[in-house]
Amino acid sequence: MGQSNDSSMVDLYLTAGILFLLITMAATFMIASSFNMSVLERTQFFGLLRCLGATKKQIKRYIRREGLRYCLKGIPIGLLAGCGMMWAAVLFLNSLNVKYLPAMPVFQISWPAMAAGTVIGLLVVMLASRSPAKKAAKVSPQAAVTGNINHVNHQPINRAANTKWFRVDRAMGFQHAFSNKKSMVLISGSFGLSIILFLCFTVLITFMGHALRPLKPYAPDISIMGAKDSVLLDRSIMEEAKALPHIRNIYGRMVLHDIPATYQQGNNTATLISYDEPQFKWAADKLISGTIDQVQNGNGVFVTYSEDLKWKVGDTLTLGLPGGSSEVHIAGILSDAPFVAKKGGWIIISSEATFTALTGISDYTIIDMQVDEDISGQARSLITPEMRLLDEQQGNRETRAAYYAMAVFVYGFLLVIALVALINILNTVNASVSSRMGNYGVMRAVGMSGRQLKRMVMAEAAAYAISGSLLGGVLGLLLHRFFYGLMITSNWGELWQPPIMILTITIAAAILTTFVAAISPTRKMDKMSIVNVVNAQ
Repeated sequence: MGQSNDSSMVDLYLTAGILFLLITMAATFMIASSFNMSVLERTQFFGLLRCLGATKKQIKRYIRREGLRYCLKGIPIGLLAGCGMMWAAVLFLNSLNVKYLPAMPVFQISWPAMAAGTVIGLLVVMLASRSPAKKAAKVSPQAAVTGNINHVNHQPINRAANTKWFRVDRAMGFQHAFSNKKSMVLISGSFGLSIILFLCFTVLITFMGHALRPLKPYAPDISIMGAKDSVLLDRSIMEEAKALPHIRNIYGRMVLHDIPATYQQGNNTATLISYDEPQFKWAADKLISGTIDQVQNGNGVFVTYSEDLKWKVGDTLTLGLPGGSSEVHIAGILSDAPFVAKKGGWIIISSEATFTALTGISDYTIIDMQVDEDISGQARSLITPEMRLLDEQQGNRETRAAYYAMAVFVYGFLLVIALVALINILNTVNASVSSRMGNYGVMRAVGMSGRQLKRMVMAEAAAYAISGSLLGGVLGLLLHRFFYGLMITSNWGELWQPPIMILTITIAAAILTTFVAAISPTRKMDKMSIVNVVNAQ
């Protein structure tokens, strides 16, 4: 199981492995950030433990055991929730009755998966607790007794905030955010990883759109063709089919198989196919090189992308047709086409006029229809005993259902990541404000207004969001391009384009999260008196 000589399968496994590492890193960053904020809030407590005789080693052990206590509660809850979601997913997929998905047992437990989840959970928590444990052990008893613990929580600020570009309140907010480098890395890292994961998982949706044929815009619902390859369809059948109701699109093709072909000293067989107007419109979306006009209105041809053949626009193909050899010029290269040539042959696409000029054939090989309602009975009345009708409506519906089901699961997973990131930012900003409550009280005492404090907190939260968005945007685009090349370009030749819309949505969500995260801390400061804020530590 899992063995294949197909390089595309290896690329899929590589993609899955990298995504797994990214998910593990995101979990580690988020848990480490939570631990780090928890330690910041209890710095004085750890110092008092040192006053009572606790050693640095005991403080580290205390933090690690605290992590284990979280594991004892969180891992069983996570395993139960995971099993419940898996059972619900299986029930949902079984209810779709999709032919591509065999029936799966519902209430089944995967013990290897349970064991793997437990081990990964323990490793992630233990790894995430190392840095906070070291920080807690560094708290001196003297700092805890005197209450001067800001030098432990935050790096010392040796110069005033730079007010050249921002007002003093916003400048101080940015300075506060960057005063603790480790917290900044953890917060922006977890935020950036959420953006990276979102961008990377969207490639899977694009891959499914390419891989599942009924999702293509040219996928037919009903097809009329000859019972044998030698039977052709008169053009009058096309006119009669156009008169049927509820037809969204109708298009026909002429096809000639097993044509001897030569390209740059290489010999093969080719399949020549004609396109009409609707098919040329769809081909425009798949064009990666060349122009449509030279094929649709001229005598050029399309070829489909191949890793082995280095097609070039302007090159010449020699076709051994029944009427003699003919040369055709490559006018465009398509990323893919809805056809598979026999025995690894080449697919060559031309206009109907070019096809007839080359072969002398003017009748269709197949007529495809896309319909809004089931008209298979009416379409069947058009065919003769020499013809056959293919009804793909049910199969198309099932495949679309499978696609949307997988899309729901992928985007559902992304939604969970986004919610975890939101909660992480909310907790982080709250903890960061709480750890500086004494400083804010002093600022209020010397004349800073509540509105200025709000702007300071907003600026601090914005620093986290901007840093995370820049990190996630740059690395996310690089990984998106890498995965796109592995899964899309290598299989269909379609070139990567920056996902501007998706990136804009994620950055907008980051900005929105920033403002939401800053609301609670600012309200907390508004409700406290200056005396209480100064004595909060």
